[in-house]
Amino acid sequence: MSALRKIRASAGTLRVEIDDPIDLRIQQPSGILRGWLAARNEELPAAYTFRIGRMTLPHRPAKRLDVEEAMPDYEVCGFEIRYDLSDLLPHIQNQRLTIRLKAAGYEAFLFRFRIDDAAIGNCLSAAGGV
Repeated sequence: MSALRKIRASAGTLRVEIDDPIDLRIQQPSGILRGWLAARNEELPAAYTFRIGRMTLPHRPAKRLDVEEAMPDYEVCGFEIRYDLSDLLPHIQNQRLTIRLKAAGYEAFLFRFRIDDAAIGNCLSAAGGV
């Protein structure tokens, strides 16, 4: 939580963080990506989407009391995205997966995830590719 206290965003900007998985390193073939958005002196965007290529990833809002406590002057909204790498294999290149966040009124945010060999191997095995 001490690291959260150091995170700040200027008025009029949107801060976006994905904090699980740590360092944007996906180690499991399926799971949940967790993160949050924060803004100071303005409302958070009412709508935002996560996309891989043309595919929209469903997400759900999540309460982030840790971030709210560390950043009391900010409006905070957490999110969770369920993923299964088996569904995303066509979008993984060089063990990388890029997710784009688009929020109304802001430029797109890009998150480049590194996919561990074991996670990809498990997906290929399950699909009958290995």
